[in-house]
Amino acid sequence: MTEAEARADIERMTAFSAEPALTTAEVGRLVALAKRVDAAGLKPGTVGWTPTWDRYASVAEGWRWKAAKVAGQFSFSADGGRIDKAEIRRACLEMAQHYSARRYGSPQLGLRSETV
Repeated sequence: MTEAEARADIERMTAFSAEPALTTAEVGRLVALAKRVDAAGLKPGTVGWTPTWDRYASVAEGWRWKAAKVAGQFSFSADGGRIDKAEIRRACLEMAQHYSARRYGSPQLGLRSETV
């Protein structure tokens, strides 16, 4: 998998442009967080590193970031509609939990401390 493919997957799985949206810079940071030590034990950025990703861990973090964006906001009603920020936050945290659970079964899970 290339970095561009990892980025596309992270953007898709976090619904990055949907509110609460992630910025392009935040997605870039999530891509960096997804890099893992490869099967040979080489750290990301090391010459010879085979691109290895834990997209699920990174996507879970992205959903937590989205939840944080609405954590301090309040719900409101207007024109007969209601925006419930607490519900949006709960939904984001549910998605984070969903992807966190998937990462444990990922064969590409590396040492967490070895991220870039």
